[in-house]
Amino acid sequence: MKYSIIMAAFWSALGVVGIAQVPATTGTQPADTAQVAGETEAQAAPAPAVDPAVRKILDSLEAAGDKHITIRADVVYEIINITLGDSEKRTGWVCYQKEKTVTRKNKKHTEPAKVRSHFATLQQGKGSVRANKVDYAFDGQFWTIARETLKTVTRYQLPPRSNQQQEPESMKIGKGPFLLPFGQKTADMIRYFDCTTRPARQYDPKGSVYLKLVPRKEYSKEFNFHYIQMWIDRKTYLPVKVVSRDKAKNITTVTFANVETNLKFEGKLFLIPKPPGWKLIVVLLEPGTNLRP
Repeated sequence: MKYSIIMAAFWSALGVVGIAQVPATTGTQPADTAQVAGETEAQAAPAPAVDPAVRKILDSLEAAGDKHITIRADVVYEIINITLGDSEKRTGWVCYQKEKTVTRKNKKHTEPAKVRSHFATLQQGKGSVRANKVDYAFDGQFWTIARETLKTVTRYQLPPRSNQQQEPESMKIGKGPFLLPFGQKTADMIRYFDCTTRPARQYDPKGSVYLKLVPRKEYSKEFNFHYIQMWIDRKTYLPVKVVSRDKAKNITTVTFANVETNLKFEGKLFLIPKPPGWKLIVVLLEPGTNLRP
């Protein structure tokens, strides 16, 4: 199945609108007054009402994100186009490192959250499973994709963020190239989505709680999906399965297994070098771009 490059957790089970932004470097940048005013007004608006059971799940998700500095999991990623009937399934692993503060030369610096995902196999439709290596990484400034079959490394540079932004938008669910289910904040989830839950059903992952996210009407144009469903482990409050349906009629399912937390990752894990003989492509990440395996 062929997909155009259009970007928005993983990793997640993955795909949406909004642009990740790099930390400001030196100097100051003029802010868009209207945009800042609108953002301030939106932030000042009272939070939408939410079911206490839903808030408990969201707060537990946020607490888990604060608790776990790093997360590693095996991943199965499947996408089905319900119009064409085409499907792809990939297997691999993903690593996530939350935003952190480090000290260099007696000065504190904030390092953005980082992601690395490696897919090793591909199955198209009911065909055989074959090796097909694709790597994704976000190092805080670039989303990088390395495709072994094409022998290309593509680096998508993110536009500078304003001084008012405290964290990259690409790390918020539905706001970056990958649909990222880790490290989410309750306030963001309630602000952008109508969040609901339901009792466990027979085919839910064992020991999980259910959460459904539907973009609120006033923000629906900012996202390219109709809904996201999440199944969250009742003990760790880390996602074990994520399903989303986008406006192109693709249903994406991502499952996580063998989850490990607070491992020590080397910085180079989030960097993908260009192998000798491969082509390097550098482009600016445009608004509304999704990156899929």
